Amino acid sequence: MASDASLSAYAREAIFPTVVGDVGFGAKGEWSEPRVLQVQFQGLSGHEVGQFRNGSRQTVVSPRESSSGKLIFPYAEALTAE
Repeated sequence: MASDASLSAYAREAIFPTVVGDVGFGAKGEWSEPRVLQVQFQGLSGHEVGQFRNGSRQTVVSPRESSSGKLIFPYAEALTAE
């Protein structure tokens, strides 16, 4: 049976294929390349829930290498942006 130390060492060295891409871990257990996205809803009209279902109103604004658009601020201007 593998020890905690050997499993930890393996996890720090290995690359794991996942649904968000390949993931590797650093010395403290953190992802070696963070994949946290900041998303802003843009071009909303009214309160209809259907506009949220297909992701067409979501714009990734950060990180830059994954962005699909720019952050609109103040947010009130994002409501009508297309």
